[in-house]
Amino acid sequence: MVGVLNTTLSLVVIYSLMTFFHVGVYTANIWGYVVGVTNSFIWNKVWVFRKNGGTICREVLYFLAIFAFCYGIQFMSLRFMIETISLNSYVAQLLAMGVYTIMNFILNKCVTFRC
Repeated sequence: MVGVLNTTLSLVVIYSLMTFFHVGVYTANIWGYVVGVTNSFIWNKVWVFRKNGGTICREVLYFLAIFAFCYGIQFMSLRFMIETISLNSYVAQLLAMGVYTIMNFILNKCVTFRC
C-alpha cells in the first residue's frame, strides 16, 4: 500500500510538472523523487517495517544512501529509454520507477529497517 502511495505521489508530481508547468523530463523526475522519498521514509519507518525505535540518524543515512544508489540506476534507465530507444517520456518514467521501486524496497528491508 505504501509503495502504491509513493509511486502515485511521485508520478503525480512528475506528470504534473511535465504537463502543466512544462518542466523538463529530468527536472520533473528529480522533484517527483524528492517528494516520494520523503513520504516513503516516514511511512516505511512507521508502518511497513514498524521501526518505532532504533537510531533515526542511522536509518536516515542508510535510507538516503540507498535512495541515491537506486535513484542513480533509475535515472540511467530513464535516460536510456528516452535517449537510446526513443520511448515516450511518460512511459519511460513509469518503467524506470518500477526499477527503482523493486530495488529500493529490497535494500531498505534488508539494510535500513532490518529486523
